[in-house]
Amino acid sequence: MAAAPLERLPESDDRVREVRRCVEVIRDHKLSDASSSIATMRTLEKIFANIDAAPDEPKFRRIRLTNPKVAKLLGAKGVQPLLLKAGWRRAVEQMEEAWIHDGGADALLLVRTTRHILGHLATLDEQAHAAAERQRAESLTKMSRQREVTLAEVKADHERRLERAGKLNHTMGAQLPLLAEVNGAVAGERAGLGAPASAGPAAQVAQQRTPP
Repeated sequence: MAAAPLERLPESDDRVREVRRCVEVIRDHKLSDASSSIATMRTLEKIFANIDAAPDEPKFRRIRLTNPKVAKLLGAKGVQPLLLKAGWRRAVEQMEEAWIHDGGADALLLVRTTRHILGHLATLDEQAHAAAERQRAESLTKMSRQREVTLAEVKADHERRLERAGKLNHTMGAQLPLLAEVNGAVAGERAGLGAPASAGPAAQVAQQRTPP
């Protein structure tokens, strides 16, 4: 038989509504920046989970401000209002400023409820963020494939152009000697030299072209 879920405060409780409002402030982000707010919620969830698991342990009901990680956490939007709504208070103990949770049965229910809210919403954001990342990766893959196809088409077209240019150059190269001979013969005729009987085909062509 499955264990009954731990008792929590009802959603209709005003304190729960206030806690939810504070958590929504923490979640107020662009989906692309979700990792930061998710990390904040997971850290807070752990803080509340420690109290829920060991409510009589004083160290779990005290958050020291001298810890750099804690200072960063408390600087995140919505965190300090959430702590206040969830039963924490700021105080000075042993000459040190800290956040203190006084405990108590009713306060423990709020702690447990806050822990549940943080965990549930963090999971939803993780799933949404993961889905967005998958979609982004798929879009990038599709764009990459389209780019490869386009590059392949450009390369094939370039190779076809080179091939056509090569054939044209080959044809023109084969004709150049004949053209040079024709031009030389024509120039000789114009100079009054005439073409010898043993002249090549180009000279003969030139003679045919030169008027008597």
